[in-house]
Amino acid sequence: MKQLILLFNFLALTFFTQAQEKVFYKINNKNIEFNISQKEMYVEFAENQKSAVQRISAIVMEELSTNSAILKMPDLQGTYQNRKEGLQDRVSTKFQRIEPVLIYKDGTKQIAKGELNIKLKTNTSIEDLLKNRSFTIQSNEFDKDLYLVKLNLETSELFELVNQLTEDSRVVYAEPNFIRMIKPHTDDPFFSSQWSINNQGYLGGTVDADMDVDDAWNHTTGTGIKVAVIDDGVDLSHTDLTANLLTGYDATDGSSNGAPNESRNDAHGTACAGIIAAVANNTNGTAGVAYSAKIIPVRIAYSVSSISTVWITSDNWIANGINWAWQNGADVLSNSYGGGSYSSVIENAINNAVNNGRSGKGSVVLFSSGNDPGGDGDPVSFPATVESVISVGASSMCDTRKNLSSCDGENWGSNYGAGLDLVAPGVKIYTTDISGSNGYGSGDYISNFNGTSSACPNAAGVVALILSANQNLTQHEAREILERNVDKVSGYSYITKSGQPNGTWNSQVGYGRINAKKAVEEALLSNISITGSEIVCSSNTTFNLQGGNNPTWSKSYNLSLVSSNNNSITVKASSSTVGGQGYVRATFANGIFIQKDFWVGVPVLGYDINEDFTMCRDINSTSNNFFPVSIESMDASTTWQVQRITNNHTISTQGNEVVVSLQYAPPYNYIAFKVRASNSCGFSDWLEYYIEVIDNCSSENYNGYMVYPNPSSESVTIQKKNNDIKTQNSSDVQYEIFDFNSNSIYKNYISNDKAVINVSKLKKGRYILKIYGMKEEETHHLIVQ
Repeated sequence: MKQLILLFNFLALTFFTQAQEKVFYKINNKNIEFNISQKEMYVEFAENQKSAVQRISAIVMEELSTNSAILKMPDLQGTYQNRKEGLQDRVSTKFQRIEPVLIYKDGTKQIAKGELNIKLKTNTSIEDLLKNRSFTIQSNEFDKDLYLVKLNLETSELFELVNQLTEDSRVVYAEPNFIRMIKPHTDDPFFSSQWSINNQGYLGGTVDADMDVDDAWNHTTGTGIKVAVIDDGVDLSHTDLTANLLTGYDATDGSSNGAPNESRNDAHGTACAGIIAAVANNTNGTAGVAYSAKIIPVRIAYSVSSISTVWITSDNWIANGINWAWQNGADVLSNSYGGGSYSSVIENAINNAVNNGRSGKGSVVLFSSGNDPGGDGDPVSFPATVESVISVGASSMCDTRKNLSSCDGENWGSNYGAGLDLVAPGVKIYTTDISGSNGYGSGDYISNFNGTSSACPNAAGVVALILSANQNLTQHEAREILERNVDKVSGYSYITKSGQPNGTWNSQVGYGRINAKKAVEEALLSNISITGSEIVCSSNTTFNLQGGNNPTWSKSYNLSLVSSNNNSITVKASSSTVGGQGYVRATFANGIFIQKDFWVGVPVLGYDINEDFTMCRDINSTSNNFFPVSIESMDASTTWQVQRITNNHTISTQGNEVVVSLQYAPPYNYIAFKVRASNSCGFSDWLEYYIEVIDNCSSENYNGYMVYPNPSSESVTIQKKNNDIKTQNSSDVQYEIFDFNSNSIYKNYISNDKAVINVSKLKKGRYILKIYGMKEEETHHLIVQ
């Protein structure tokens, strides 16, 4: 009878389509669904049982540990329960545990063996939560209120308990602690050369289809940065790595200090470490992308056997490895693996690193997007789909997303689509191998290490260079610098996409291919500034350099040079009547320059004298028919003067903009006023405005938007001034921000006649804001304080 009850419970959580059994549990109101393998089962052996099973010729055994294995029995038929009974009938003693092998939609095999990761709300008791159940618990040493709970439950019962706990208000999340049989994101381990650093047309590839790493080395080589290689271990005695290795960690319940099991196929982490920080200038082997950075080896997985490419790991091991890494000083976390279902415990560990690492500045976490062996690319795999992760795909030496037709000739594709952030070189990468004959080959280096497994450490090495250039950057700032400073690979169409804030994006290559030189130079500049006045008049004005030294100074044409030295420059307006944009620039020996923009002279208003306007009045309206008119000064004016010529008006100033609301009153068919602005240099000329008032008009060209507050240091709102002002098609109105070199910085659509722009990440200074989608475009000057 007990057997029938268990079968009923299992069937309650499954459904059948022909011979395919499925099972699922819920998390975040979504079904996490698996197919049950029809050919395999997971077992844990009783004492001396393994040898008896090995003697049964109809069973193929793939060992996972000393007391567990996956058994393959193609001759067993029927439901999982039928196959389980058939297996037990063949073995004289009872297994300690039998569980189904679950297959997630991306092909990853996962096993639930009666363990749950449960995160509780503060001051909640795990004993109260699981009363009347038999269990053991283990507190997580890295994450408060997280518990690994072991219960004597089969997969079906475990999933049913997950569904119950998910509905409990005392639980943050509850999910199975899966064994995951994941693949490191690598395909064929063969050697070629380091074209990712400087591509001179290698193997018929495209010249400069690289990351410009050698140019970035003119500024930094990674000094002071620690990169955690979270993988299957790193060879701790490799002569090209030892000088850059720090104390590691083994999350697999072992004590290897981050070393691999050299008797298995565990050379993957050593290859990743070499890409990041192989020692340079030692007449030996290769040079890492950030060859002065340090490597923290973190072992979270091991191979099934010496010939297998499949890793064994668990959700708990992965999470513990990530948590240990950031808590022990890792600035960057490089993860070249993935696959399988979503896990809260893994995402929570990632977010811990991103939010709390580097003493609160945040560690940068990168994951490879995944490979499609023999195919052209699948969707990005978990955990690279986590929002706080930088998801890295692979590019070829011919500057394309790695696909079946790319010029390298390798038969696989880099995963892409929603969630992909950028690409880095991922084929034929020269790097370190486990010393001697225990690695991929018989030497200390390998050829053609590839896959998104090699792309991810390439990207991680560039992040190390960025942080080395400016260690004050937050993880968010470092990520923005990495994603903004890419090469837009030709042949792809890039768009502005919601959720991709750092420039135009493409589903195949993300923002584009990484450019280390441009990224490092922006990081260096972010640590340097020029301070001084926002307005220069005819008197001497001094600007000071912060964070740099020995520059060559230059200035705009409308300034006269008074004096300059290593740390400052003094200028004045070349004429007291000058009104326009000016700058001083400091250029350093490496070619990097920083510039401060400001206003020179008296204000200049944004419209011509006697410019005509037309406005529409609703004669049926009961309001007072006030019409807002916005006039801009092209600098941060401190004073506005408005003189009314006809009718009533109100005045509202917004920094460099004045909004005059004018009341129409018969018998006039127009409204008139004049305005001028002033700053510390003096007054602008008066500008006089005439506005014709038309009753119940239907023209399509009554446009106009307000931009406020302006200046701003946080956010700026673009808003239609008046509902009577019509655009041609409100759904097509778009804004775009440019710097004064006409470089586009950001663009998006105005929704429902309003848009709010976050300008807190823009450098202080002046920008041009253009609004499109109307019969005539509008131009505003935007000031970021």
